[in-house]
Amino acid sequence: MPFRSEPWPPGTPCWIDLAVPDPAAAAQLYGSIFGWSVVDSGPDFGNYQMASVADHGAAGIGPAQPGSPNVWTVYVATADVAATSASVTEHGGTVVVDPIDVPGMGIFSVVADPTGAVFGLWQANGHIGCSVVNQSGAFVWSDTYVGDVQRARAFYTAVFGWSYEDVADLGSTYATYRVAAEGDSVGGLSGTGNLPVGTPAHWMPYLGVNDADDAAAAFTAAGGTVLAGPFDSPFGRMATISDPWGARISIISTPAEDPAATV
Repeated sequence: MPFRSEPWPPGTPCWIDLAVPDPAAAAQLYGSIFGWSVVDSGPDFGNYQMASVADHGAAGIGPAQPGSPNVWTVYVATADVAATSASVTEHGGTVVVDPIDVPGMGIFSVVADPTGAVFGLWQANGHIGCSVVNQSGAFVWSDTYVGDVQRARAFYTAVFGWSYEDVADLGSTYATYRVAAEGDSVGGLSGTGNLPVGTPAHWMPYLGVNDADDAAAAFTAAGGTVLAGPFDSPFGRMATISDPWGARISIISTPAEDPAATV
């Protein structure tokens, strides 16, 4: 399985969590679909639910704040949340939630890029973020959809040092990005032109599944909605789902895991 024990390089999407009114119910549903073991962190941590695959951290589920949307958030690694939050503001973004220290775990903030796409920042302490990725039940990929591609690219390059590689087969505005010139691609950035009119800028995480059709059917049976797919792609069969609380996530079939793999 692709396990990791070291903090993720700054600029890398490193953690995902879900905010919903009933975290326990969401943990039960998602756990049944993704094969998670879920532990309640207790009242000192707001009863945040920590989901794991083979005892390695995969995702979190916490309570949505009153007036806030039910949503999945992607967190990007940073060595200094306060400095990166300031850089976000300097380059045209906004700070939605000021840095908060989670004792023994790390520091996070929630920010938005200049086009309005909201994401988190994570400075690791005891918790590096995802310690299992790229397999069934784990974080596989994230795409950032924006209305102004050039403005977003300039912002993320200034804040995180991203460099881009256009992918012509996936549309004229889609590109993957790296945090180091020689490194692997760690996410994608695209215009919203192929999405329904009026779709706001957003980040979209992808979770791995053994069978995208079965997972989509399970969400539907639980009261969710399939927004797109399942369909075949060069990367695996995938679908985009709105869960029973209205939070959106994409799923993608993944190959059988290699028990010796590390990332």
